Formats: sequence, structure tokens, C-alpha cells
Amino acid sequence: MNIYFYLAFTGLVCFVLGFLLGKSTSKPKESQSIPGKSANTSTMHSTSNISPDSQIRAVQTRGRSGTSVEEVAKEGIYKGIKSTDKNKKPELNFSGIGVASAAEKDDLKKINGIGPFIEQKLNNVGIYTYKQISRFTDYEIETVTQLIEFFPGRIKRDNWKQQALSLLRERNNN
Repeated sequence: MNIYFYLAFTGLVCFVLGFLLGKSTSKPKESQSIPGKSANTSTMHSTSNISPDSQIRAVQTRGRSGTSVEEVAKEGIYKGIKSTDKNKKPELNFSGIGVASAAEKDDLKKINGIGPFIEQKLNNVGIYTYKQISRFTDYEIETVTQLIEFFPGRIKRDNWKQQALSLLRERNNN
């Protein structure tokens, strides 16, 4: 029975020693530092000493299209469309592409690259038909891209204009 007492006592001593050694080695090391910060890290671990200015933050430098955020903000342009008011979106000129209503609406989702979400955004802008899309010029493409606020360059990349022309021809042949 004495052997069980010695085993329990030895286990307890090992536990206490392990606990104390673990606590002593888990303290932050003073020699560790973050580049650009002071070598004293003890202030970094105290929540009362952290100021909002000393926290590390991510900064956006490029937009989705790869254009520099600073360049766009400085010049107030979006892919060549100059705007005098940075918050004001350009208006689409319907004299070139034509005016359509919801009653004349085509299924724009048949165009590769247009899903229900983008179709709704196009409808909100006033684009309802293949005929309108087939008449897009580079200016209208850039204006629509800015107005729908989605995937810059997608209209040209997916060739919406040519797809709309093909769908118009297909419908007229039937």
C-alpha cells in the first residue's frame, strides 16, 4: 500500500512542476518584435495600452479591375469615363442603343455571362432587349459597366454584343 502512496505523491509533484514550468515559459519574450514597432512587446499584450493607431490594418491598393484605387480617386474616372462629381454615376444615352420597356423584354440570361442578378441590374438601368445590347459602342459598354457595378470588363470579355446579334438573327429566322 505504501507503493501507491509514493506513486500518487510522485504524480502530484510532477504535475505541479509541469504546471509551474509551463507558466514560466509561456510569458512573452521581450526580444520578439514586429517590424516597424518597438522591441517592447509587453505593451502589445496589455489591452489597455493598445491605441487604435498602433494596430496593424490592411489597406486596399487595387480594385477588382487591377486599377490603382488612388488613381481612380485622384482623377475621378472609371475606365475612361470622366465624371465631375465622383459620387454621381454617368447616364446612359439611349439615343444610340434605343429605348425599350419591360413589355418588350427579352430573356437576357441566354447571353453567356448574364445571370438573373445581372439581368435585374440591366433592367434597372433600362436595358431589356437583345437589340439594345447589340448596339453597344465602347462608350455604352463602359457606362453600363459602371452602372451595374459588377465585373469590370465582363461585357467585352464575354462578347455580349456579338451574342445579342446572334440571338436576334436566330429569332428573326424563326
